Amino acid sequence: MNLYSNGKLLITGEYLVLNGAEALALPLSCGQSLNYKKTTNNLIKWASYDLKNNIWYSAVIDKNNLKVIESSDYNISKRLHGILKSIRNYNPEFLTQNGYEIETKLNFDKNWGLGSSSTLISNLSKLADVDPYIILNETFGGSGYDIACSNLNQPILYSLKNGKRVIRKVKFNPAFRDNLYFVYLNKKQDSGKEIISYRNLSISDSDIDKVTSISKQVLKAKSQQEFNLLLDSHEEILSTILKRDTIKKEFFSDFEGSIKNLGAWGGDFILASCSYNPSSYFNGKGFNIIFSFNEMVNNTSFDYL
Repeated sequence: MNLYSNGKLLITGEYLVLNGAEALALPLSCGQSLNYKKTTNNLIKWASYDLKNNIWYSAVIDKNNLKVIESSDYNISKRLHGILKSIRNYNPEFLTQNGYEIETKLNFDKNWGLGSSSTLISNLSKLADVDPYIILNETFGGSGYDIACSNLNQPILYSLKNGKRVIRKVKFNPAFRDNLYFVYLNKKQDSGKEIISYRNLSISDSDIDKVTSISKQVLKAKSQQEFNLLLDSHEEILSTILKRDTIKKEFFSDFEGSIKNLGAWGGDFILASCSYNPSSYFNGKGFNIIFSFNEMVNNTSFDYL
């Protein structure tokens, strides 16, 4: 059996999506696959392959108690064990009938923060026929927008209203999409730690409403100038809440255009919106991983009406 889930990027609503703000999220053209086959022993043999088709994690697991017998990385095994245990709580028959060989394959770099954990949870939950949102909540936490993106091919407005998920498919096909770029900052953020820190902050209803409004206006922006003003406004709101400089002010003050954090601030990807190809600018500052909007975003989303 072959399973596949999409990676994700959160364009607006980072942090505040946890408080009910509507967030614009995009499923990506990259993701993670999972293949498995039954064997005749009592073991789960696990192998995870990276973007270059090299094994970056492997383990041998006792299928009866999910104890890790051998492993290439203790911390990863601890997280995997937590996911498998959570799934088995909701499907006691999960991976119990035979031995198994499981292979996962990422077609993006595991350090990029594009959903290596959420796509794994999504694939395993499909295999076990359990609710992936419950598994995410019991393991990594978060709003769940990444799980929503993992199984959709359209942009979405995502929010949490009275503890319930509201997912609305939308069109995000700006005329200036050729002038939008995603730049990797060479740092992997720990979203779990960021969420814990954020939970201690005081968030006003006004801030939630402002970000929700920006998320909706971004979808309707007719010009890149209008779009950039919205990005800048979003950055200023979060800068005030988090008591941190915007990424542009901190590192790219001379950039001609707008820059916005995507997801947890200070790491993973940023969105650069400008009227020129900014590759030479970012290369000059040591950032060499740059994708155009069309390269990064799942192309089927362009046609959604």
